[in-house]
This record gives sequence, C-alpha cells and structure tokens, in this order.
Amino acid sequence: MELLYWFSTDKSSDHSLPRYWFETTLRRITLGQSGCEPILVLFRPHNQSDQFDWHRFTEVFLPRLNIQ
Repeated sequence: MELLYWFSTDKSSDHSLPRYWFETTLRRITLGQSGCEPILVLFRPHNQSDQFDWHRFTEVFLPRLNIQ
C-alpha cells in the first residue's frame, strides 16, 4: 500500500516525524500554551489496483497545502 502523510496545524504543515515529536512534547510540557496539537493527515488512493499518479498529485495538489 502506498500513502502520503503530513502533520498539520493552523499555522504550518510538515512531514517531519522529529518535528512532530518536538511540537507535541513542547505542547504537553507547556500544558497547551505553545500552540495547537499537530494533526496527522493521511492520503491513500482509493483504488490500490491502479497505478496512482503521484507526480501529478505532488505537482498540483500539494503546493496548495503549503507543506514544507
């Protein structure tokens, strides 16, 4: 199975696990004062039997999400 994931808050989006761990740890230490909890966003093509055009997806869709 292929999928694409990223973590998103109201201010930023990122695909880095270390950054996610840092932000969630900081949020817990500060009792939520450091910002919103990053939300895990997963994208998985509906039909796994067909070849998904990841290149087109990353060229057209992802730039609209401002993922770093």
